[in-house]
Amino acid sequence: MAACSILRLEPPPPLEVEDDGSSSSSSLQPPQVIATVPSKLMILPQLVECDSEILVVGSIDMSRSRLVVVRLADLLLGEPAAAPLMTSIGDNCLFFGMCSLAVSSKGLPSVSGNSIVLCDSIEGDRLMQYSLSNGALSPACDGDIVESPPPSPHSIVHHLVTCCYRYFWNKGLIYCSRTKPTWGKKRKWRLGA
Repeated sequence: MAACSILRLEPPPPLEVEDDGSSSSSSLQPPQVIATVPSKLMILPQLVECDSEILVVGSIDMSRSRLVVVRLADLLLGEPAAAPLMTSIGDNCLFFGMCSLAVSSKGLPSVSGNSIVLCDSIEGDRLMQYSLSNGALSPACDGDIVESPPPSPHSIVHHLVTCCYRYFWNKGLIYCSRTKPTWGKKRKWRLGA
């Protein structure tokens, strides 16, 4: 597998208003590579903001049997393969799916701190959480999310997992891996239809 690049995108420049009232747009700057994540360090990396730091989260293999977390700042400092792996993210937990997010585990009764909830890796019909402390997998919540969405009332964990999949949350649905959400009306104008 090849290394992954992390790019910086500059915002578009402001429109320039001409004397006649018309506006002209200037060209966008091309993306700049700011860091490279070697495949020896991790594969399928994702960025997530946690406690005002940008973290890079990924797996050492396709089965996601071992997850790794590094600070983006550490990747920028020198040799990416020598970036120190984080062993603690404190009381936070990361939700790792199509999109990733970080939340405090204090309000989540079934999710422990210093863990990563694997939103798209379901073992035995359950959401699993990976402990950064010891590398162990344990259930993140009750309920089968493969065959059908969990029954109401949904737990906060189910809502957070749904936030990692915009194709569900933008339709007001709870994530279920076998559900294919579609728009009922004006389908051709909808992203994710």
